[in-house]
Amino acid sequence: MPQRRTARVRGKGTLALASEIAGIDVDALVGNAQYQGSPYHCAHSPSDYMPNKTKCPPHVNDEQALGLLQQGLRLRMFSSELRSNWPRRVWAVDDDGQAYEARLTHSSTGEYHGFPLGREDKFAEYINNEWGQRINEQP
Repeated sequence: MPQRRTARVRGKGTLALASEIAGIDVDALVGNAQYQGSPYHCAHSPSDYMPNKTKCPPHVNDEQALGLLQQGLRLRMFSSELRSNWPRRVWAVDDDGQAYEARLTHSSTGEYHGFPLGREDKFAEYINNEWGQRINEQP
């Protein structure tokens, strides 16, 4: 995979360069990653929901979210910052062009939770562009 420039947005991290993640077993990450939605982001969990957090889209279930997480890992759309060999952040884009960020919740199990990035967010635009390039590069 060719080296690319990365975009860095304060508080949002940056995509890892190929040289930074050369030794990572991506297949193992994909096969072992887990997804568990956070009650802080889901309005259907009123006791824990925090209105200041990005709201979970109701049309994305945990199975779909896991699929996006796995595809983000396959495309190496993740940060170079690792916790117990798991990328701290993984980014993905759905078929409607919505960019998502998954954050590592439990490094011992590879469990992530995720949320959509704002459509007007410059980093989301960068993620969308990079996603499109990497999808097109797939064999």
